[in-house]
Amino acid sequence: MIHGAVVMVWLVLCAAQDVRQRLLANRLGAGDVKLLAALALVSDAKYLLWSFVGAAVANLVWLILAPTLWPHMNQHLKKHMGYLAPGVSKKQPFAPFLLVGFSVAWFWIH
Repeated sequence: MIHGAVVMVWLVLCAAQDVRQRLLANRLGAGDVKLLAALALVSDAKYLLWSFVGAAVANLVWLILAPTLWPHMNQHLKKHMGYLAPGVSKKQPFAPFLLVGFSVAWFWIH
């Protein structure tokens, strides 16, 4: 249980950084791929698979709902979620959606 909580905190920190900077801190690039590799190392195949599937579904739901929800969101929240704004970029940050996918998988599998 504590192991999952540590992974959750780590993913929250990565997601916050990815949303604000659209960059995960590493000097070599491809931070999203390394994030998935690290998640594979700290979890098992079932968590990794369902985290990835959940991230894809969360990303699709966000792409559909964001144009409707964005105008009604708090300005402070919009400022901190800048790269998730609809139409800002074709490349969405992946870490926030991976956080959602892992959260759903963690609560569903437990």
